[in-house]
Amino acid sequence: MVVYATGPNTGDEVTVFIGTAFAVSHFRLATAAHVGLAILHNELPVKMVLGVQAGTGSVIEITGVAVHPAYVDEELLSTPDVAILETFDGLTDRLPLRSPDETVALALADPIYLAGFPGDVDDVFVIVPGTNVPQATALTGTITSLRSFDDNVAVDPDNTDIIQYQIPTSPGTSGSPLLHCGHVIGVHTAGTDVASNKFGIHVKFLNDLLNAVLNRTVPLTPLPPPPPDYSGTFNCDALDLAGAFSHTFYIDSERHGAVHGESCWNDANPPLRGSVDDYGRVTFADETVSITDFAYEGFINPASETASGEYYRDGLLSGTWLGSLYVHRPGIPNPYEICDATGRIDGSWNVTATIDGEAISFCLTIADGRVTEFFDGCSAANELLSSTEVVFNGESFELKFSTLVGSLGFAEIELFGTKRGALSYDVRISIAFVANHIGAMGVMTRL
Repeated sequence: MVVYATGPNTGDEVTVFIGTAFAVSHFRLATAAHVGLAILHNELPVKMVLGVQAGTGSVIEITGVAVHPAYVDEELLSTPDVAILETFDGLTDRLPLRSPDETVALALADPIYLAGFPGDVDDVFVIVPGTNVPQATALTGTITSLRSFDDNVAVDPDNTDIIQYQIPTSPGTSGSPLLHCGHVIGVHTAGTDVASNKFGIHVKFLNDLLNAVLNRTVPLTPLPPPPPDYSGTFNCDALDLAGAFSHTFYIDSERHGAVHGESCWNDANPPLRGSVDDYGRVTFADETVSITDFAYEGFINPASETASGEYYRDGLLSGTWLGSLYVHRPGIPNPYEICDATGRIDGSWNVTATIDGEAISFCLTIADGRVTEFFDGCSAANELLSSTEVVFNGESFELKFSTLVGSLGFAEIELFGTKRGALSYDVRISIAFVANHIGAMGVMTRL
């Protein structure tokens, strides 16, 4: 069980049951690797990690964890999902591990049983460390299949990695021992809901990890773990109360608690400023002084690499927001260009230029990356014939469309723009008529 701090005061804490473990030596317990990682990867600071013994209620403090070095998180049943927990409190009622020679004799239809703490039972009989005496649930079944991590090979005793069985488990039993004839033959890790097919990792991986921990070739990570790191950059989308997309923004949260970023809710791309506390609570607001000010509240969750919350406009709840941690990988927009990268070239624009000493002006509308309207002189709309998709990278763009221009008839217009400021571009204009061509330099500004 993990005790999380939710605030600065003594009683600001919440205790969460995360799984089952069992004693394998005087100072060590075994569990599933994903349970061990759940202790290390947290959204709140961890005050302590506790174990509560079934049948006695004795409480021990867990001081270290070692995950099998070959385990890969979220790769279900393809790597050894086992871990070792350490305590300075002496353990009794230890379970013997089946030796490699003995596990060769495992066969289909062998009877097995599992002892653990199903989460649905914990919902009814809540475990309170130091207050009540929890009782483990014993479940029985038979071995239904023996499998290898590599499903392209014929399975034999030497490459058996997974034990399959039908036992009605639920979340919370992860890390439970699988027993045959009083000896541990595996560690329960996963299952399906439809036919209650369940899976355990072969005890050979637990034997290997326990020996590596004893020989100190696999180090133990001390517990409780360091406080969560709430720093990072999050690309965020906001939804209104009806669930429709509202706007985009990004925030940078720094190690000392400051938050800054940029919103894309209007053409000015207002800056965001705020803070995040030691428990992941984040508040920030745009710095513009207008009737449409936004304020944001929420939480940063470093375990899931997400941030989420609600936003307010003019003091009223206006919607929700959700962000994901920005990682510098190809194909993921740079957050410092997020307003441009999410289509900020879309909108209404006025283009002005001088050709042969004569000023010209026209307006156009860009929506979903294409020119949708053209106004010669920015008054009456001209018939738009076609438009290619705008090529845009945040600092420059290219667009091409064809239209009918008054008495001149058919014309193809190309614009090549370079960012001048938040609301304007320097543009090179190319206009091709049936038998004529005009080129000019101008400026495109947002209306």
